[in-house]
Amino acid sequence: MTSRWGFLAVLGLAAATVAGAAAAATGGPPISDVQAIALDPVHHGTIYAGVYSGSTPGGVYKSTDGGASWTLLNADTNVVTDVRALVVDPLTPTTVYAGTTYAGVLKSTDGGATWNPMNTGLGALPSVESLAIDPVTPATLYTSVIGGIFKSTDGGANWSAANNGLSSTDVLGITLQPGNPATLYARVNGGGVFKSTNSAGSWVAMNTGLASLYVYSLVIDPVTPATLYAGTYDSGVFKSSDAGATWTAINSGLTDLHMGTALAIDPANPGTVYATSRAGVWKTMNGGASWTSASAGLEATATINGGSFYALAVDPSSPATVYLGGLLGGFYKSVDGAATWTASDNGLSTRPVVLALAVEHANPANVYAATLWGADLSYLGGIFKSPNGGAGWTEVSFGLDGVQSLAIDSSYPATIYAGPIVNTVGFLSGGGVIKSTDGGATWNAANTGLPTISGMAHGGATSTFAGINGFAINPSNPTTVYCAPGNQVFKTTDGGGNWTAADAGLPASSTILSLAVDPANPATVYAGASVGTVFVSRDAGGSWNGLSVNLPNMRIQALAVSPGNSSTLYAGTDLSGVFISRDGGANWAQANSGLTNLSVLSLAPDPAVPATIYAGTNGDGVFKSTDGGATWQATGNDPGNGAAPATMISIVSGDTQTGIAGQALSHPLVVVVTNSANIPVAGVAVSFSVFGGGSVSATSVVSDSQGVASTSLTLSANPGTNTVTATEAGISGWQVVFSTTGMAAAPGISVAGVANSASFTQSFSPGMLLSVFGTGLSSGSPQTFGPAPLPLTSASGTSVTINGIAASLLYVSATQINLQIPYELAAGTANLVVRRGGQSASIGFTIQAAAPGIFVDYRNGNIVPNESAAVGSTIGFYVTGAGLTTPAVATGNAPSAGTTPVPNLPATVTIGGVTATPAYVGIPSWSVGVLQINVTAPVSLTAGYQAVVVDIGGVKSKPALLNVTR
Repeated sequence: MTSRWGFLAVLGLAAATVAGAAAAATGGPPISDVQAIALDPVHHGTIYAGVYSGSTPGGVYKSTDGGASWTLLNADTNVVTDVRALVVDPLTPTTVYAGTTYAGVLKSTDGGATWNPMNTGLGALPSVESLAIDPVTPATLYTSVIGGIFKSTDGGANWSAANNGLSSTDVLGITLQPGNPATLYARVNGGGVFKSTNSAGSWVAMNTGLASLYVYSLVIDPVTPATLYAGTYDSGVFKSSDAGATWTAINSGLTDLHMGTALAIDPANPGTVYATSRAGVWKTMNGGASWTSASAGLEATATINGGSFYALAVDPSSPATVYLGGLLGGFYKSVDGAATWTASDNGLSTRPVVLALAVEHANPANVYAATLWGADLSYLGGIFKSPNGGAGWTEVSFGLDGVQSLAIDSSYPATIYAGPIVNTVGFLSGGGVIKSTDGGATWNAANTGLPTISGMAHGGATSTFAGINGFAINPSNPTTVYCAPGNQVFKTTDGGGNWTAADAGLPASSTILSLAVDPANPATVYAGASVGTVFVSRDAGGSWNGLSVNLPNMRIQALAVSPGNSSTLYAGTDLSGVFISRDGGANWAQANSGLTNLSVLSLAPDPAVPATIYAGTNGDGVFKSTDGGATWQATGNDPGNGAAPATMISIVSGDTQTGIAGQALSHPLVVVVTNSANIPVAGVAVSFSVFGGGSVSATSVVSDSQGVASTSLTLSANPGTNTVTATEAGISGWQVVFSTTGMAAAPGISVAGVANSASFTQSFSPGMLLSVFGTGLSSGSPQTFGPAPLPLTSASGTSVTINGIAASLLYVSATQINLQIPYELAAGTANLVVRRGGQSASIGFTIQAAAPGIFVDYRNGNIVPNESAAVGSTIGFYVTGAGLTTPAVATGNAPSAGTTPVPNLPATVTIGGVTATPAYVGIPSWSVGVLQINVTAPVSLTAGYQAVVVDIGGVKSKPALLNVTR
């Protein structure tokens, strides 16, 4: 340190913070819930799909090209319905019946163009579980609703109950015997299988040998109708060879016995049977003697208890073609007997509610979306990732409870914060903050200090943490995070360990829906409210003021600050789309060209290319703008692995970057390769050619499973334009060009040396305070930072990394920087890099477990703050370089309230060669990287200056002088 009292300077001023913005979107991620599939028996390739009405418009979808594209057929129903069952009249295939939730049976006689309710006799608002049609006399139909089985003999015009002999009216499904439609089988929930031989006139239980009476699916061999297969909830698959009289388990090869609601038989080879379970799809080719997995291409599909797939159908005219309908997995098609599957969702139901978006700082081609799916009070949601700037999406963390807010650590992208929706099914649950440090694989609650809510849910008083409407992360110090529960703003400075209110000046009458931090001025934080007002804090959440804006009086659901211009703000509203301000929020203008949904829930800009921004919408997925919001395009739905040939290369991220001549750009250059259906294609060799004198890390890159190919550019040593052209030999005449600019470096930066900030010795450890000496280290006036948390970057454009990890800065001047060595660093070689004005200088040193240094008056070596002590009295002094502690302390932060971290290694003290037992050892609550030790001066000491030495883990400090008196 440069001052006798310099060690106290680490505790000074407020830290700056920057938040990650949420964003709204259209297009992917792919989410659909296909509950029923019916094939037109005459017109090959015509398929009907029944879709659940969650965030996606439900109803009947129709494809006339084997599932390549779909059209919604709900034009005249006046209701978005949940379709659970479908049948097609085998003699008149333009007649289609749909079984729905609450709207009963609907009938179309024109191939789905128009629909009419057919519910006479079914009761009010019937909910249909299943439908079956007599193939010989198609005017005869059967349905199961609440109330049991009903039969119609006039094409659905009238229905009458047919429950005689059933143990329960809770009927899951009905199956007619091929060739003899007077024989039917019914699956009773908890009652097993029942059989009728008189067209549902009466029923008899057929459960001998069934280990489970929860039979979710049943199919009949069309060649040998006495052979039946039944899939059960928890006991696998059973087979009967005597028309249901007895059953035997056939589970060899199955690794999951929780079967789904789908079974299907190959009509040309009846020994081939397909079945679904929670683990995917299974196939037997020997009548159930053994099963093998048939899930290739489905690995990324969500699995939910009870089965992730509702429906299977084998094309009778081409039995190698199999169709599969999924619970939030969409629609899949196989043309090789389920050896492989491909998604066939185009136009089907890929319209998710995208509540939050985040873009990875290190590689902006990686975009994350938090989605909601559900209806009424039942929610399921997940986090999806696009590695190609929205060209395709895959699941990261499916099954999270309706994630409504999301943020990614700018330094450690595996660290993700998410805010689950508050659920009210039976009791209040969800809400609060969950955090993942492994890229979304696992999650833990991080709610200490956050407010709770309570209320009545289904008759009982329960409570949970308030729902988090938005997050914002300080990119220069990512342990500082803001969140918005209800009408408040809370802040953490230790990565979610503890939260405190930061909402002084915000009106209690407004709900805070969105947050954003200015990346160039992290102390500036914006909050969007439910009443059309944007609030701003210029002191990192210390106080807030409303901006005078001309936004409409509606919900500000999303906010973002342009990474390239702090005066440019984006706002997403609930009714009027996106607004842009070019003057820091004083005036706003709409920017909705291309948006098909004007309820924008989230916004996220690309940090490498400020003109690129993503928007998440309420039901149309993720949109992307590459011209600063002037126009918008829907992002893709397909997760990749499209069939060749490739037809196009597109820039994803990295274009128009500016850097320092002779140095590598901050972000990679990323392209995506797609085919004629705009599906990403793997295995394509992309060539990168440089013009202007720079160089790339790779000149030829093969596209990955998401169609992505990337390279990194080191700019020419001469300032000016560098271009990189990406081409692929098989795509005739197609190329894309990245244009980048190299700026001249400011002169004069150098690093002369480093030292322990207390003793100026050449020993270094994690968490230690370090001094860096040189020239040109800062272009501004000297600055001291505090209190904790300390900034990871400072003013004057100076930043420091050690082995690529940002260091917390305490003091910056032209000739000296004081910082804390990150606790994350392991023992071994360290490379410290100072960056300022586009230039950099580096120096190497060695990290060890401990490197104690005692703070002294640098003029005379006397210990501080007490230069003298009488024998028998207690003195306190300060040390840095104690190494790791328990509990751990985040880099740049003081200890959490109520804790006193102590070194993991033993600490001892000698004064004048005499052991002095410490009365206190620990990092005090006000300190960053500084250990306090209190000891009693041994009574045996003689008067005069004595050497004080601290030993931590066998490593001794440089002596400090203490004037002992008697």
